[in-house]
Amino acid sequence: MKKAEILLINAPCYNMYDNRKLQPLGISYICASLRSNGFSCDILDANLLNLDIDQIVYRINAGKYKIVGFYLLEDTFKNAVCIAQRIKKDGVPLVIAGGVFVTVAYEFIAAHTNVFDILVRGDGEEVVVRIVEKYLNNGLSALRKQSDFRNVYDVLYTSEQKRIDVNASCFPVRDCSDKYSCSIIDNIKLINIPILSSRGCPYGCTFCTVPNLGYSWTPRRVHDVASEIQKVVEMFGTSVLIIFTDDNFFVDPDRAIRILETANEYCGTILKYTFATRADQLVRAGIDCLYRIKINGCVSVELGVENGSNNVLKRFNKGLSVDTNSKALSLLRMIGLVPSIDYIMFDPFITLNELTENINFLKTERLWGYYPPRIYNRVFPYLGTKAYALYNEINNFETEYFVNNDVSVVYNVVSSFRKKFQNKIDFVLSKDDKYISELSVKDNLYLKLIPYTIFEKAVRSSKRKERFCFDDTYLETVLNKYISD
Repeated sequence: MKKAEILLINAPCYNMYDNRKLQPLGISYICASLRSNGFSCDILDANLLNLDIDQIVYRINAGKYKIVGFYLLEDTFKNAVCIAQRIKKDGVPLVIAGGVFVTVAYEFIAAHTNVFDILVRGDGEEVVVRIVEKYLNNGLSALRKQSDFRNVYDVLYTSEQKRIDVNASCFPVRDCSDKYSCSIIDNIKLINIPILSSRGCPYGCTFCTVPNLGYSWTPRRVHDVASEIQKVVEMFGTSVLIIFTDDNFFVDPDRAIRILETANEYCGTILKYTFATRADQLVRAGIDCLYRIKINGCVSVELGVENGSNNVLKRFNKGLSVDTNSKALSLLRMIGLVPSIDYIMFDPFITLNELTENINFLKTERLWGYYPPRIYNRVFPYLGTKAYALYNEINNFETEYFVNNDVSVVYNVVSSFRKKFQNKIDFVLSKDDKYISELSVKDNLYLKLIPYTIFEKAVRSSKRKERFCFDDTYLETVLNKYISD
């Protein structure tokens, strides 16, 4: 087998609380495109392998690659820079970076570091192939002469960020898809398989980078999506959970239904599916449409509820109300679809009254005790989002996040609780079935409710200007029953 000249890296993130690891489709698409054009390419997912920076650098140097490409998010930028600095010193000739963060913040990146030779904006499948071809034939100087590249702070970047023809793109490589996470549904272990049926989103939430990528919602053909799912089943069997990782899968409900129906027809069975969408889209689609989704294999819907206060939803530019969120949750429960909740409890401007509205919403909608807890998340104003400009104008969120000091106290309380106890709680609740049978119903419920109880008590204490106190003796006792030294 020909030795790979190119390595694509999913840069590591060491502070993720979401333990559900999914195959990174961005570099998987680019790898497929490179291979289809005759180039030998490897993928290194540092998050899958739990590699530290020294281990990553060792693997890169051992591979003697000519080109190394990083997929960057804002959360992984610093780690990628650290790795790139070391491999450049060790002699890697060409280092490329791409991804969402590069697309929206390429000038910021170029101004802060020159370790990346080329920054790729937008979809990378076509442009990375051109970069590799020109570089391997004529070197970096040839790229500097190309009209489709520009120079900023002596770093090359792609001058255009055209959306590729998503229907002409190769299916992503699936070298290690079965090495990622699994789900247990109806006592059956299913491999989590991400599928991208569209790119972009037609909405404009302030906390999201997608609206600032400059693209409209771009769907793939139903046949192509179903054919990709068929190929997945041929590779891994029918014990898979198809996770549509679209920014918004349900923009066109009829298309969504046709994808599930066609994929099931191609595979000769009803597979299991899940996807993400907005509450207002579910409400507009109605119960009959959701029933068709369910009978075609959908087992859960990831719902962007985001918050239980109308004021906060307006600040997020969600374009919907708390009542719409309630109606969507009611529809899902009515037909027996499990709602998976996206929730952002805190933003820089939130008040104690708005936090109280959230407490009431979570209790009313039977989400009090929802696991994993939804009381920790806060908006991170990423570069390139509307939130970044808005929050930076009012407050220096990097040094003093909250405008309201009483809210800051509440956040510090729940953050301290999370740091001290949540990993232990997760450990107990995530044990295998044999172990879980030892966990009493009472203890299970207590461990799920305790973060919410702490949150509510912290809000109440802040309103009363009282010092928050929590005796953790009972919690420690419960945890120690199931955690051996």
